[in-house]
Amino acid sequence: MNKHTYTPADHWMDCLLDANELRFPVVSDEKHAGKITVETPVSQEQLLQVKEIAGNKELNVLKLFIGGLGILLSRYTSQPGIVIAMPPMLLPDVDVSKCGTLYCKLSLQEELLVNEFFAQVHEAVTNAYINSEYDDAAFAASYSLRKGGDLLPLKGAAFNYHSLNAQGAWLNDHMLVFELIEGSNALIRLTSKYPSLPEKLLQNLAESLLHLVLNFPANKNKQVSACNIVTPNDLAAWQQRFDNNQRDYPKDLTVIDFFLQQVKNNPAKTAVINGNTSLTYQELDEQSMRISNFITARSSATKDLLIGVMMGRSYMLVAAVLGILRAGAAYIPVDKDYPDERIRDIAADAGCPIIFTDVEEPLVIDGCEFICVDSIDETANVPASLPKPNDLAYVMYSSGTTGRPKGIMVEHAAILNLLFWYNERYAINEDTRIVQLTNIVIDIAFQEIFSALMNGLTLYVPGKEESQDKKLFINYLERHRINFIQLIPDTLAEYLADGPRLKSLDLVLCGGDKLGDNLKDTITVSIAVSVWP
Repeated sequence: MNKHTYTPADHWMDCLLDANELRFPVVSDEKHAGKITVETPVSQEQLLQVKEIAGNKELNVLKLFIGGLGILLSRYTSQPGIVIAMPPMLLPDVDVSKCGTLYCKLSLQEELLVNEFFAQVHEAVTNAYINSEYDDAAFAASYSLRKGGDLLPLKGAAFNYHSLNAQGAWLNDHMLVFELIEGSNALIRLTSKYPSLPEKLLQNLAESLLHLVLNFPANKNKQVSACNIVTPNDLAAWQQRFDNNQRDYPKDLTVIDFFLQQVKNNPAKTAVINGNTSLTYQELDEQSMRISNFITARSSATKDLLIGVMMGRSYMLVAAVLGILRAGAAYIPVDKDYPDERIRDIAADAGCPIIFTDVEEPLVIDGCEFICVDSIDETANVPASLPKPNDLAYVMYSSGTTGRPKGIMVEHAAILNLLFWYNERYAINEDTRIVQLTNIVIDIAFQEIFSALMNGLTLYVPGKEESQDKKLFINYLERHRINFIQLIPDTLAEYLADGPRLKSLDLVLCGGDKLGDNLKDTITVSIAVSVWP
């Protein structure tokens, strides 16, 4: 029986069978047909610099550009595995008529050092040269059969170095072709068939490739994830854009300072309406002070003290959050529907001594006490240190799907910065009527609560039945003339699609998932005016 001889085609099958299609995020909804070509000039000084950088056996110009392109594509696509095609090399011992397309399969893990990565590039280019003689068409047919008809992993990105690679139609069917053309008018040419990649992005890609190549000496001891792919010109443009959007806001205050100012200015104004219960700013201040006194009486130092809040939406939830913050502590939102183990993990990780709740029979957790906010008695006022801008306001825990939940710490200054932008962007004024619909474990809830309270507005909190029944919910919006609402697309579709026309509602913020055009068009029929950011 004849033994099978391992051929270049076998090498490419083993190398590429587990390769993935190159996937760019969709950056433009306006798709274009056909090809787009952009060119980035390479000055003679830059070309000389490239030759000096690539002046050894392990790192020639081809390998330098292949490596730079691998880093660039991995960063833009968030894919660690990158395949780059190229034509056969024009070398004295190579008959290109007997060759097929060459491939460099690269693996870029975040912690990988640039020097280590370029050793991988060297090996990939060398193996490509060694295995260049094979039948391209026959291999493609065999590969397609093995992959169930999928040739896309072979047709993504390609690089053509005109001084070394064979010219012709080698890369015509590739989606993204980078070319280095030397000479007196040297340039990097990029041709794209991706319909959702706009010309500006392609220009950025070409310029970033040159930037990466020229900065190899500065990057070689860094991790590949730390390489700067933004050119100095782009960086300056972004800096100018941010500078032009700076706004002044009080940097020595917090949302608690704004709330207390509203208590002083408008004590009798309604602060929150929840079902049949309404509280004025003075009454909400008293409720929050009751909770603040309780905290400060139990702790001599409240700075960096973390207190859990496991409560449904209600006026007491608002009072609890205010009380924790005005005591100088920070809160941790906890969903009562979380699995017991997740609640225990959060309490243990945060060293949380107290969790305020409205649950009658909470968990038993060592070192953590569950306290029903309604049971907290009035106590004498205990001096409290109001929070400073750099103090923690809340800690939001991740889902824990990739391991134990991780806490994200948010300071008062960041919140106030966001709220001032929020106020300006959505023109919040004395006529704005905000409804609080978001679970406290989602940080949008903070925006809903404090965009109302810092501006002296009334916060509307529907009861449980009003939130769960479409007819009651619509009636609630109409009865209170709500004109500002935030919903995720699923809830938006459930409550507002195919409903009666809501004359008061003029601003709908929708996030958390893609808002389809069909849903958008359906909803605009149901409301008077819509702003879809």
